[in-house]
Amino acid sequence: MGYTHYWKTTQPMTAYEWADICKSAITYCTRSSVPVHIETSMYMPAPYGKETKRIRSSISIEGIGDAGYETFVLYPYEEDFACCKTGRRPYDEIIVAVLNRAAERCPEKFFWRSDGNWDDHESGLTLQYSQPANPKTTAYYCVTY
Repeated sequence: MGYTHYWKTTQPMTAYEWADICKSAITYCTRSSVPVHIETSMYMPAPYGKETKRIRSSISIEGIGDAGYETFVLYPYEEDFACCKTGRRPYDEIIVAVLNRAAERCPEKFFWRSDGNWDDHESGLTLQYSQPANPKTTAYYCVTY
């Protein structure tokens, strides 16, 4: 299938968790020198007992030109399986940072794995933590599930 990241969300994220992940995704896109297009949306539930139009929350990231491959889309809802083939293109560092942040923020709900390894993910972890990644000290949440 090529170089791909896979994830699942075992229960919905809270509005606070989702807002933090959206903010982090925007920060990573700003920090990175890779040209990308990002869109975020957030559905806020209506007060108890009120009807509301349901809008699907998401984060969508695509590298511009040769920087990207497939569009990365993350939802805060329960998902048994999702994936994005990045083909080791430059925007991969942003995708790794977002996936790792989601797993860090929601360790009981969000799990990700990859065809890559630490060496492939190092630039994304450096981007996430704003300092050089170190396999002995950097929080790294890529798992086998």
